[in-house]
Amino acid sequence: MDFYFGIDLLQQLRQYYEGRLSLALAKGFDQQDAKYHWLFKELECRVSTLRKLMSMISVLPEFMCRQTEEQIFAMVIGHTTTWFSNENLGGEQPRDAKGNCLYYQDTNPYWVDMREAMDRFTLSYDYTHLSTFYADLAEYIVMTVRLYFFIREKQFRPIDRGKYDELVGVKAALPTPA
Repeated sequence: MDFYFGIDLLQQLRQYYEGRLSLALAKGFDQQDAKYHWLFKELECRVSTLRKLMSMISVLPEFMCRQTEEQIFAMVIGHTTTWFSNENLGGEQPRDAKGNCLYYQDTNPYWVDMREAMDRFTLSYDYTHLSTFYADLAEYIVMTVRLYFFIREKQFRPIDRGKYDELVGVKAALPTPA
């Protein structure tokens, strides 16, 4: 039986980060000269990302009924792959001795989960079962945002100080880069 992560996780994350963003605003962290302005910016990024994703997922069923699977994939993959550029992640990402990025290896459970969600879409995948296709796309989106936020936790100052893994239900194995 397949295991799915659905939009309920996105809703939980959005509520969590919206609460933290409200607190940051109340404490004046949105001011450019505030000591924790970086925290405000990161929370704002995460809340904005989650809101956009939830909107995209809510219109996905109607979009799926009017478009081909190639167009659907182009929309979903096109939206999520931009997150992983060096420009969006604050520069070069840490690499191992072989030159491979630490985040995109099988030792990273977030990467493994995202790849497993993507690997469902094989050449023999039955795109005519729209409800399953929708559920698989939603899970891919959720797994991708989990990886994206994990990388942001590692690339920048962590806003959850070791709690992110617990927040999304994963025990990560990667150290914080120097």
